[in-house]
Amino acid sequence: MHSVGATIERRQGRMPGLIQCRVLVVLGLIACHSFEVSDSVALLTTRPFWVLPSFFCDALFALLGFSIAQSRERHGLSAFVSARLRRTVPAYIFVILAAAFIIGPLTTSSSLRSYMSDSDLWIYLLNLVGIPQFSLPGVFDFNSLPSIVNAIVWTVPVYLVLLLTAAVMKQDRRMTLLLPFGLAFVILATCLTLQLTDHQPSTLIGFSNYVLGGQAPGTLLSGLAGVLTYRFRNRVPRGRRLATGAALLLAAIALGGNAGWLAKPLFYCLSALPVAYLSIYLCLRPLPYQAISDRLRPLLPGLYLYSFPVQQLAVAVGPRDQLGLTNLLISLPVTIAIAAVSSRFLENPLLMPHQKKQGAALAADTRQDVRKLRRSFATQMRKNFAGIVGLSLFLIIVTGVMAMLYLAMQKDAGGV
Repeated sequence: MHSVGATIERRQGRMPGLIQCRVLVVLGLIACHSFEVSDSVALLTTRPFWVLPSFFCDALFALLGFSIAQSRERHGLSAFVSARLRRTVPAYIFVILAAAFIIGPLTTSSSLRSYMSDSDLWIYLLNLVGIPQFSLPGVFDFNSLPSIVNAIVWTVPVYLVLLLTAAVMKQDRRMTLLLPFGLAFVILATCLTLQLTDHQPSTLIGFSNYVLGGQAPGTLLSGLAGVLTYRFRNRVPRGRRLATGAALLLAAIALGGNAGWLAKPLFYCLSALPVAYLSIYLCLRPLPYQAISDRLRPLLPGLYLYSFPVQQLAVAVGPRDQLGLTNLLISLPVTIAIAAVSSRFLENPLLMPHQKKQGAALAADTRQDVRKLRRSFATQMRKNFAGIVGLSLFLIIVTGVMAMLYLAMQKDAGGV
């Protein structure tokens, strides 16, 4: 039996199936969401399809955790954080603001004045700081899945925890075991306690309901498994027997379980590890459709972030009584187009300087070259910092102006 590390080193750090696996799980998750928002949702409650959304989501974050740990190993802290934020933050800010101030006003069942003065609109902007909010006033209230604007925002805190874990593990060797295993222990112990005491998630309050009452614990465990698999890649066994065992276990869960298990956080925790192992194992294998996957790779962040609002919009303004396949055929091309525009005009302009700098760093052979790169990096970071501060100030000003408009429209505040 070989190790994951030996395979990675033999292939010079490359994972031939990584891109294909990421494309597969993102498209699979998008397809599941099309069925969830349409009249075909009943299909996802029957065997064996009821586990697909959970498995696809956990697989995505296992691959994400592995990639994050790999990126952290190759880069310093500042370069690692900068690269990750450049890749995700612009598209994320855009999808939140577009939902709140473009899709919302165009589709709300309320008047524009009522929409702009509703506190739910401003609460939705908490998504900008990583606090998941799902509804906007009067938006998608009559859809098959009502009042959910973008369901995937719940994964943002999970992504931030994975970033923090990978950053701290590289920065402090003592945290290599303490932080991820400590988080895993707390999650499993809490979910096991809730399971044994029959404490229903619906009785939890506020943010604890989100953290412990749904899929978040299992997805976080899957991401942590990805981080740890890369960190201990020389010690993690890799073999067809283990991969086959994981696949058989997941098939048994799909065929023997039922949709009622989705209300149990412990189910997500126990299924996370075999999903993570199997997805990472497949990445080490050469997979077909490399050319198509390479073309879709830059679009994956946008596809993941934009797909759900587009699917809900297709239900709201498209044909009535949509089936899942109909929704997918309508929404997927639109999502791909939006993701392509976002990649071209939002993400690439920020990523290009980083990629050029990374290529120069790899070509440096002497200490003098390294010193020059460090000085260039420091200059670039100062420029990026100014841009981030400017964007933050702009968002603060816009939010302040909107807040004043909101107060001005209140009768008891002396407004119109």
